[in-house]
Amino acid sequence: MFSDHLCKVCNRVGHKEGYCGCMKKSSRDCSTQSREKKQFQKKKTGFKSQSRGIFVNHIANTTGKRKYVTIIINDVAISLQLDSASDITVISKTTWQQLGRPKLYPPSVQASNASGGSLALKGEFNCKITLNGMVKRGQCFVTSSPDLNVLGIDWIDTFNLWSIPFDKLCNQVATVSTPCSDEVTAQLQAEHPAVFNQSLGHCNKTKVKLFLKPNAKPVFCSKRPVPFNTISLVDEELTRLQSLGIITPIDFSEWAAPIVAVRKPNGKVRICADYSTGLNEPLEGNHYPLPTPEEIFAQLNGSVVFSIIDLSDAYLQVEVDEESKKLLTINTHRGFFQFNRLAPGVKSAPGAFQRLVDSMIADIPGVRTFIDDAIVFGPNWEAHKASLDMLLQRLEEYGFHVKLENAGSFKQKSAT
Repeated sequence: MFSDHLCKVCNRVGHKEGYCGCMKKSSRDCSTQSREKKQFQKKKTGFKSQSRGIFVNHIANTTGKRKYVTIIINDVAISLQLDSASDITVISKTTWQQLGRPKLYPPSVQASNASGGSLALKGEFNCKITLNGMVKRGQCFVTSSPDLNVLGIDWIDTFNLWSIPFDKLCNQVATVSTPCSDEVTAQLQAEHPAVFNQSLGHCNKTKVKLFLKPNAKPVFCSKRPVPFNTISLVDEELTRLQSLGIITPIDFSEWAAPIVAVRKPNGKVRICADYSTGLNEPLEGNHYPLPTPEEIFAQLNGSVVFSIIDLSDAYLQVEVDEESKKLLTINTHRGFFQFNRLAPGVKSAPGAFQRLVDSMIADIPGVRTFIDDAIVFGPNWEAHKASLDMLLQRLEEYGFHVKLENAGSFKQKSAT
């Protein structure tokens, strides 16, 4: 039964643990070997027993439940997830690069993740740590696992944070007691009526061009059936898109993608083209980098007033060139339509749009964008208002429109 079993005590095959004598080795020898192994691990890790282990707890898809602490490592502000189930403080390779790539030494511990699997550590470095005005020194470990940035028990002990409530330690955002948001919104609407126009915007600065890979061949997909109780809603949406100039009916196309009708909370439908059926594969990707949360958080450090500006149907406000329109054809129960604007679902759309908005705000202080969302920030109300006015003026120059319900969302950080 155990002829192929590897004994974890003496590392020999042929018997289970506790029966090492059948391999002509006394249990006393095996016990000695096991004791020596534990002593070696104790010396290496600094813990009393192998079973204690070094664990780094990190669960995917629970972003909304996490608590974050902004901590300064070697004079750079970094946002770390507060995790009392992690024995050590760990940062990702990307975060380590943002810190200037401090010299790494071989890791002094072996770490495991929450499920018990091995967690690869690239190394560790000694650093200066600043939190709430207190300056300490400690060891920080680096892993190749992306987006793994946790503040563990070691640093919690260093700053004696156990008695501090999480809500006081972590960043808090509360409504600012400066000018009334309703008054500010009304003022902004009066100063920039074109930006707050509820019609669809149209960027007048550029047109997006889509590029095909060499030797790409057209992909034509048949239309998908539409449920009978949804046909009238799809017809209504196609008519609306056509009246806005977003789509145009055509008679023939070598490229065609089916549509997906998604019902919205208001009972109407949103029509999306399923370009994953053919176009996205031969289409060249746009490799313009999207900003990471760490990059944005680092720039927000020191600001206390924030506004969020959300562009309305952002992709549909940007036109594509004539050749690219042919690639964006959709196949519907009413025939062929081609998109005249940048359609959601196109592989290269995020990079192309991010490049456009980054060039738009390049010389405006206190503004960062992530695709269709812009955050305006400042150390005080006056600086923030100046940046906000500059952004709205630039949006007007480019022909973009914003969602009115998100205007005037001014917030102030109340704790750090």
